[in-house]
Amino acid sequence: MNDTIVLVLVVFLIIIVTIAPFVAYSVIRKGKKRKIREAYMSKASDYQVVPDVVSMTDNFFLGLDTARKKIFFSNVLNHLYVINLDEVRNCEAVNISHQVGPKKESTTVIDRISLRFFFHDKTNRDLELDLFTMDMNSILRDELQLTATWSERINNMVK
Repeated sequence: MNDTIVLVLVVFLIIIVTIAPFVAYSVIRKGKKRKIREAYMSKASDYQVVPDVVSMTDNFFLGLDTARKKIFFSNVLNHLYVINLDEVRNCEAVNISHQVGPKKESTTVIDRISLRFFFHDKTNRDLELDLFTMDMNSILRDELQLTATWSERINNMVK
């Protein structure tokens, strides 16, 4: 009977020792992400923007203040933009890519994914917010889906 208890305790300890680093990493990462989000939210409030819809990765923060109709965007390259949607005509998702390899076996390499804003005032140049570039990201996550979702969301607000 004692051997069974010892065996159960050993197996239990092995499981805990194996799982503990993953749990600790997850808790630390969530705390870090929360602090980064709070910092971005604070920065947005400096510009009188209170985002109620947010998308955030390790490389950018994109927030929409639906009440004020403003977009707040900041990325790891320290680009910061506040866009008044009353001035926006429309928004489109941009995907810049190229083919690599022989024609039959070519692979598409995505260079840049962004949101392009077109303004009512033609003197304002189009503005692109880069959600993914090969320079700042090494792994493409859900940026393609985000640009589609956000361009639709923004276009619904500027109609």
